[in-house]
Amino acid sequence: MNNLFVSYASDDQAVAMEICALLEAQGVRCWIAPRDVAPGAQWDEAIVDAITSSGAFLLILTAPANASPFVKNELNHAFTAQKPIFTFRAEDVQPSKSLGFYLARHHWTDGFPPPLDVKVAQLAAAVTALLGAAVVGDVLPRTVVKARKRTPWHRPASFVAAGVAAGAAGRRWVVVHASHRVAAGHAAADHVPGGDGPQHQRHRSRHRDYA
Repeated sequence: MNNLFVSYASDDQAVAMEICALLEAQGVRCWIAPRDVAPGAQWDEAIVDAITSSGAFLLILTAPANASPFVKNELNHAFTAQKPIFTFRAEDVQPSKSLGFYLARHHWTDGFPPPLDVKVAQLAAAVTALLGAAVVGDVLPRTVVKARKRTPWHRPASFVAAGVAAGAAGRRWVVVHASHRVAAGHAAADHVPGGDGPQHQRHRSRHRDYA
């Protein structure tokens, strides 16, 4: 329920893809044929499934759309499924009687005069105002979740306190262990055979360094 289904006549594919790209640049996730029809899928079943699972329906209204039986069928499915219906008039035409039956009570946006991107931005704002975040893409939520995982203040305070205590205990163990090693070195120096030999002198030098 997070896609905007885009319906258009085949003669208007170029403008439909342009409108779709502009909507998606505004954060609105679109479903549009043939781009989103899975390989090997039955075309009519894919269309019906996409309309049923969509959050809203967009009709790109043109003279060819008025004459297209396929656009009429798609609009009928959306109307029957009680989907919010948006109409984007890509040219200055009125809907036919058949289409007008479904569109009379729904939102219209004119795609003229240019520039087109400004008009599509208005359409995107209307879609998101109606459906909220339902049709907005999921890149931002994933980014936020990852950032939270890296944020240190989300760690439990008891875990942090235990880590600090463990670190302090580790440092005390290192100091004590080093002291024992120094004392052991002193004792070894005092008991080296041949007290005036080089080995004894090296140990005595270590003894002076530690002292």
